[in-house]
Amino acid sequence: MFEDILVILISNGLFLTILAFLLKSTINHVLTKDIESYKIKLKADIDRMAFEHQTRFSNLQEKRGVIIEELNDLLCEAIRAAGDFASPAEFEGEKTKSEKSQIAWKAIMEFYRYFNRKKIFLSEDTCNKIENLYLAIRNPVYDYSIYVNSPHNDAHTSGKKFDAWVNAWDSIDKNEVPAARNALESDFRKLLGVES
Repeated sequence: MFEDILVILISNGLFLTILAFLLKSTINHVLTKDIESYKIKLKADIDRMAFEHQTRFSNLQEKRGVIIEELNDLLCEAIRAAGDFASPAEFEGEKTKSEKSQIAWKAIMEFYRYFNRKKIFLSEDTCNKIENLYLAIRNPVYDYSIYVNSPHNDAHTSGKKFDAWVNAWDSIDKNEVPAARNALESDFRKLLGVES
């Protein structure tokens, strides 16, 4: 009888051990399957988010490229018009200084208005460089325009007009504008990925 009880206990113990092993194996299998399924889903989500981010970044870079191109075109036109207005060389048959003044103002303001609308796409440092460049073009053109469009033409005014003219030409052709433009072009190249 003791042997029967011992056999029953051993067989029940063995049965419970086998049952526990099978239960543990089944649970591990289910959990492993769930983990693998979760990993696959997580990888798919990460890939999708990476694709969305890359697409958004590419679109932003493309838009930024278009803005920089347009801004640079308008800047070139503003500098050209300001330089034409301030140039000491005058040829017969050209527009008058007063007409060139209006053309320069229109180009400068068109450049600045476009920049003001699109500056959100540019870094703060780049925006500061553009503001400085804008002022380096605008201020001497403004100062010279006052005298060009003034009805007074006495000796005192003529001397001031000449000084404003020389200052405008030097600023646009030699000093502030070329230096500020080079700094800005370097920023543009970095933003476009042309330079690191």
